[in-house]
Amino acid sequence: MSEKPDIIDNPRLAPSGRRAIEAVVTAAAWAGWLYLAMPLVTLLLWGVGIRTAIVQQTMSADIRDLGRTAAWYVSVTGVFILMMEIWGIYNRRRFGKLVRRREAGIASDEETALALDVDSEAVRRAKHARKVRVSFDGSRPILEPLE
Repeated sequence: MSEKPDIIDNPRLAPSGRRAIEAVVTAAAWAGWLYLAMPLVTLLLWGVGIRTAIVQQTMSADIRDLGRTAAWYVSVTGVFILMMEIWGIYNRRRFGKLVRRREAGIASDEETALALDVDSEAVRRAKHARKVRVSFDGSRPILEPLE
């Protein structure tokens, strides 16, 4: 039996062109989702009175008020972006090199026999058979190779 898994899921092994195409498709899907969700967001904001506040800010007679408001919005957005970038850098430094998914070791026939409370010869026969019938005598399993 092969000790390596049949399915390999390692994104770093994918060609860079494929990764780029997947990134573009993902970005396009998110953009489409945001485009479709905008009417709902607009309706919710209008319902809570945000539209009125925006109209009052943008329709003021003094263009300097609009500039100050825009500068305030840009500043707050910049602070949020900076905070998210710092958080991302922190997480990459702390968790970036950790291997979170570890492959489970393959149990030996003796370990399997001990865990199932059967003899190791029954485990070896069952391991090499194409079909195995498992029945229980009380709480103890009985392994019967069929072919």
